[in-house]
Amino acid sequence: MTPKPQDFVGSKKDECEAGLDDAVVISGMSGLYPDCRSVKELSDLLYNKVNPISAENPRWEYKHPEITDYIGKAFDIEHFDAQFFRVHYRQANTMDCMSRKILKQSYQAIYDAVDDSKRRGR
Repeated sequence: MTPKPQDFVGSKKDECEAGLDDAVVISGMSGLYPDCRSVKELSDLLYNKVNPISAENPRWEYKHPEITDYIGKAFDIEHFDAQFFRVHYRQANTMDCMSRKILKQSYQAIYDAVDDSKRRGR
């Protein structure tokens, strides 16, 4: 027998409303964009109408007609502070570069969510 929508009315809503006093929202922002190290740099590029995508110095040489020559390059892909993230150096060396970037970007988003006055100790 499938449940009807009215069977769940009340119990779930009361649980949600009870937890609103303890709700936590992390509203930081971070991103990995071409030729930018932060969201601020990306906004500066876009407001100044600079195209971060280029065909200069590609990381790989492509000889396929369906692959474009224009790419966006991310900075510091090979750099990772394994000690800061408490990752063993052997694991950090074998870890996928996108996994390392996800760790760094998630930390940056949490760091961005903290109020500047609290970061400076005021």
